[in-house]
Amino acid sequence: MKKSIIKYHLMALGVLLLVACGGGSSSSSSGGSSASSATNCQTKAVTLSSGLPPGMAAMAAMSSSYITSVAVSGSNVVIVTKDVPNHPSPYCPTSSSVNTVAGCTNEAQSLSSPNYYNNLLFGSTNYAQNPSFIAVGTSNSQASPSTTFKYTLTLPLQPTCASSSTDTSLDAIGAASNGIVFFNQYAAGNAVLTGEVAGFDRFGGHPAQSGNYHYHMEPRYLTTTTIGGNLSGSQSALIGWALDGFPIYGPTNSSGAAVSLDACHGEYHATTEYPAGIYHYHVGNSSPYIVGCYAGTPGTKVLTP
Repeated sequence: MKKSIIKYHLMALGVLLLVACGGGSSSSSSGGSSASSATNCQTKAVTLSSGLPPGMAAMAAMSSSYITSVAVSGSNVVIVTKDVPNHPSPYCPTSSSVNTVAGCTNEAQSLSSPNYYNNLLFGSTNYAQNPSFIAVGTSNSQASPSTTFKYTLTLPLQPTCASSSTDTSLDAIGAASNGIVFFNQYAAGNAVLTGEVAGFDRFGGHPAQSGNYHYHMEPRYLTTTTIGGNLSGSQSALIGWALDGFPIYGPTNSSGAAVSLDACHGEYHATTEYPAGIYHYHVGNSSPYIVGCYAGTPGTKVLTP
C-alpha cells in the first residue's frame, strides 16, 4: 500500500513537471509579463565591433555544436543557435540506443542537488529532475530522438527606447552569450515558477517538454567561477541580449555602483562594453528575474526542428 502511494505521488510530480514549462512553439503565447514604463531607458547610438554589437563576436566564434551563425542583416543581427548548453547538465541524453546531442555533456543528478534556485527563492533544497531531455523529441524521454532544435532570433543592431514598453511572452525572450535562450518569469499558463524551479540544474537551466533548453533565472555558468570551471564567469558579466537588442548583465555593475532597476528590470549606466553608457537589463533574485518587459521594440523568434 505504501509503495502504491509513493508511486502515485511520483507520477503526479512527473506530470506537474512535464506540463509546467511554457515554450516550445515559435509563436507568441498569451502568457507574459505586465508591461510598465521603462523609466530608465535612454537611446544612445552603439559603436559596433566587427559589425556586431560589443561582446557578440565571442558568441559568433563558438563551436558549431552550439552556434550555427551570428550575422548582420540590414538593421538587424540574426542569431541562429542550436540551443545546446556548453556546460554539463543532467538533461543531456545518454542512452546508447538513441542519438546523443553533439556538445551536450551529461552529468550526475547529484551535482544539481541541493537545488540552489529553489533554496534561494522558497527555502527548499529538494531537486526533482523533470522527465524531459534536451532536444530529443516530444515524447519527453530518450526513446524517440529528433534532430537538434534551432532557434533563429532577429534583434535590432541599434536598440532604441520605444514610446511604451511591451510585454514579454512565453518561449524565447532573448539569448544568453553562450547561445541558450532566456524564458521569462512564467511557466505554462502564466503560472509562477514555484513548481518547476526544483527542476533547474545547477547552472539554472532545464528543457521544456519539447526538449528546448532554456534559462528562466541567472545562468550561473556565466556569472560565477565557482561552478563548472568557467574562469570568465563574473557577477557583472555581459551575459546576453534581449529580443529588443538591449544587453543583459549579471546581478551587479562592474563599477561597483548600486543597481537601480525600473519595472522592465533595466537601468541606464556605463558598462565595460559600453563605456559611454547604454540601457541594459540585469538578472536578479526576484521576479521577473531577467527581463520584466521590453523597453525597446522586440524582434522575432522562430523555433524549428
